[in-house]
Amino acid sequence: MTHSLLSLTAGGWVLVLLAGLSCWMWTLILLKSAQFWQLRRGELTPEKCLDALQGARLPPGWQRQLLVTPAATLSELLERGDALSTQMARHVKTIIMLAQVAPLLGLSGTVLGMITTFDAITFFGTGNPAALASGISDALLTTQGGLLVAIPGIVVGTLMRRRCEGFHNRVEAFCIAVGRELGLEEAV
Repeated sequence: MTHSLLSLTAGGWVLVLLAGLSCWMWTLILLKSAQFWQLRRGELTPEKCLDALQGARLPPGWQRQLLVTPAATLSELLERGDALSTQMARHVKTIIMLAQVAPLLGLSGTVLGMITTFDAITFFGTGNPAALASGISDALLTTQGGLLVAIPGIVVGTLMRRRCEGFHNRVEAFCIAVGRELGLEEAV
């Protein structure tokens, strides 16, 4: 317990920045995960949506957003679908960017720590190898912290980007299927 507390103070302001970056990234991940879960909850097939429309009911969720106002053309419906897909992809690039910045921030902390260690060597010499090893160890903590933030962030961010692409494909297929069934024609 004491070692981890010392590790946090040894990493200095860089580890504090990494902790803040990690909190920001994981907050976005949790919010985006909840949004994905909510999207899939009430999703219907195009056929069931059309049945609901014929029964004068609107389908739930994102499909309602697309069909609440009748579209005049298939292009209009597809534009609405693209806008919805863009809205869903919001913050995914931020998650990936934060994950990519983390190791760079950790590396900068390591460089700063090594500079401090070499300054100490210049001042005190190399007579105390334990102090030298301790300084290098402290410097490398920020790199470790950066990697601990980055690796899961990149994995989760990539998975979320793929989910956004899959959602975009589902929305597009839905718009085309519903547009054809409703007799919407392409704008000329």
